[in-house]
Amino acid sequence: MPNPETLDIINLKTMQEKIDSFKAEFKTLKIEPREVLYFLTENTHEKRTQYNVTGLNGNPDLQLYFEKSEEVDELSEILRKKVFVFHDFLAIKYDSTIEVLLTTVSFRTSLRNFDRNEEGNFTIVEIGLNYFKNELNIKLEVSEEENVIPKFTNFIRGGGRYARRRPIILKIKNYTKTTSEGIENDTRNIINSVLFDIEFNYDIALETINIEGLLRRNIRRRRKQNELPKEKINLVYKKYIPELIQYFHIAEKVDFIPFKFICYYHIIEYFSDKSAYHLVSSEVKKLLLKPDFHIKTEQYVTSAINLFKKENDKYTGDKVKIERVFKQYIKREEIKEVLTDIDLIDHFSKELILECNKPLKLPAINFEQDGNFFSELTKRIYSVRCSIVHSNPDFDESKAVPFNPTPNNIEKLRVETELIMEIARKIIVDTKE
Repeated sequence: MPNPETLDIINLKTMQEKIDSFKAEFKTLKIEPREVLYFLTENTHEKRTQYNVTGLNGNPDLQLYFEKSEEVDELSEILRKKVFVFHDFLAIKYDSTIEVLLTTVSFRTSLRNFDRNEEGNFTIVEIGLNYFKNELNIKLEVSEEENVIPKFTNFIRGGGRYARRRPIILKIKNYTKTTSEGIENDTRNIINSVLFDIEFNYDIALETINIEGLLRRNIRRRRKQNELPKEKINLVYKKYIPELIQYFHIAEKVDFIPFKFICYYHIIEYFSDKSAYHLVSSEVKKLLLKPDFHIKTEQYVTSAINLFKKENDKYTGDKVKIERVFKQYIKREEIKEVLTDIDLIDHFSKELILECNKPLKLPAINFEQDGNFFSELTKRIYSVRCSIVHSNPDFDESKAVPFNPTPNNIEKLRVETELIMEIARKIIVDTKE
């Protein structure tokens, strides 16, 4: 019987042969080994080699991984179906079949009352649907064995929680004619039609699984973390505004980037009116402390009244209010330093265009002068905010260009969110008592 060391050498050789064969068969894929430490106990660990796979048809950024030789065979079997991998949600297409992995919208949806077969799987409903000359056969089912999408999802880091336990699948067969909208939009249209009809009639609320939270992105915050102290530390009590911390934490939990951006924006908006009170208070104090106030009392009082009127005007634009918040709580040099540390200063120093129904141009930010900095920062952030919250495609272009959540726009917005997150952090810190 071979000793353990000999077995390890044999296994490594077998694995390398399979990797070489995999590369030869799937030439368009990129495979990279990665050393990973697995902690067996608190003080012991072992080193393993994982292989990351990217370059998939339809979604080249999605990263699969495996580390066992039998997993190479399983993944190869799936890829031989020439799968098209969707970009926005967990779904694949092979031949004329589309499989979409679903999840329940809320705890109110229960699948316990449906009958299972001997294998423990069950079909919730079978549907016939005509979609632009595609006579579709659709099944909504819970199945672990017969479908490809659960097996495929197991190779995505973090995807196992959706695939291993009673996966819910929408299986669309006989999709042979693609419309001008493309495969993903066609599938989204079919999903919206079918799932909402089922929800409306049978109270089963299901939705697709956003793939954003499973992608491993190149953008990472590289801010150096301070080491936790080994000795007792003394902190000064600070009264933070609890609503702001809640907004900040909600943003951290949200995967959908437009919603994450708006959560951070709420922290800025919280002070859009309060900053007016701060400005008025400061200006009135300056007037009262004028050395000639007793001589020009009427003139100074008139100035104060006009200031009150101006700042109390309900038609004062939100953009003006937001810029006022930035001037009160944000320091240009601090923002510049953070963006430099995470290699994004060049990105924000250039104009950015989001491709929506009409191009949305975001101005470059000048980090060298306060005046230009605050006006350009305000316009860039406020333009994105208006684009996200205004969904009407016929909305006045001068006020907002509705955001289109294409993969390319989502990627750009992901970077923009780095800036507004840092601004939100600064405001929380600077508004404590």
